[in-house]
Amino acid sequence: MDLHEPDLRPVAPEPADPASPRAPAVNPPIPAGPPPAGEAPPPAPPGRVPPRPWPGWLSALLYLATFLLVAVAGKLVFYTPLAVLTYLKLGTEASAPGMEALLDPRILGPGTWILLTALAFLGEFGLVLGLTALLCRRVERCSLAETGWFVRPTWQEPVVGLLLSVFFLVWVVGIGAALGWYEVRAAYSPYPGWAVLLVSLGILLPPAAVEELACRGYLYRALGRSWGPMGAVLGNALVFAVLHAANPGFEASPLAWVGLFLSGVYLTAAYRVTGNLWLVTFLHAGWNLMEGPVLGLPVSGTAPPISCLQTLVSGPPLWTGGEFGPEAGLLLCLLLPIHMGLLWLIRPLFQRRVADSTSKNQGQRVRVS
Repeated sequence: MDLHEPDLRPVAPEPADPASPRAPAVNPPIPAGPPPAGEAPPPAPPGRVPPRPWPGWLSALLYLATFLLVAVAGKLVFYTPLAVLTYLKLGTEASAPGMEALLDPRILGPGTWILLTALAFLGEFGLVLGLTALLCRRVERCSLAETGWFVRPTWQEPVVGLLLSVFFLVWVVGIGAALGWYEVRAAYSPYPGWAVLLVSLGILLPPAAVEELACRGYLYRALGRSWGPMGAVLGNALVFAVLHAANPGFEASPLAWVGLFLSGVYLTAAYRVTGNLWLVTFLHAGWNLMEGPVLGLPVSGTAPPISCLQTLVSGPPLWTGGEFGPEAGLLLCLLLPIHMGLLWLIRPLFQRRVADSTSKNQGQRVRVS
């Protein structure tokens, strides 16, 4: 190469010194996915303050008031076709049909009755689910999954919930029968037993889901933020008893308050075993299924029109609950706390499930405005 000719070959730039003020800034890597369980979510963007949830007691009070309004509106809208057709079928000389007539499939026929009853119960459940989702977003500032709903169940939750209800009601009636207070007989039914069980379970699941979504889902979470876990247990159990205060025979049963309150505590303990609403919903529906369509006992004041068995009650109403059902009896009130211990024995079956559900809920948490 000529010494007087310039060298035009490209020269590689020297690496910049990180300590040099002229070194370009390097952005830190952005982690992908939700934060690991137990770690706080990333801070909000500068200049935007995330909205805070309402005080827990105020959130619970607002939810309870709107829940009652929506429940009454849902019954007026969705139960009207069932009530009108039942009234016309009974004849104009009959009075307005009560709940026992509305639950009797023999009046309208099984096909029409199943269709209208499913419409009524599912319609009411849809309204309550929409209300809960709205207040979760705007008041509690959480997702609906954080109440224990929309968590994918395993086969264990429904099966264990139904088995717990069967075991408990057989235990109560068995002890009462041994004392001479109950006599269980075969009952006449125009429909096969398996059909009565399947249809009854499908009909009883939506009302049970409504009460569990309200009491163990939203109210338990809201009250826990203000009063702690024990206050949330006692508060939502009290609400659960109040929701049944309008049932037939409630005022005439001195222990109805106690039995329903303890039932609320028991169902809350079942909810805490899994951290979601699946086990407790099937436990609640199975409880009503065993009392009414299986054993023929009143379900919180409402006698079943059709049942697989007939249980004759001859014991003292103070112990058996009389016309209101076992919930108002001293026998159930004494056995329920003992049966509650069974929940803690089966808790290891769901420990991993609770951890996975909690981690998933933390990852699904969204910032709402």
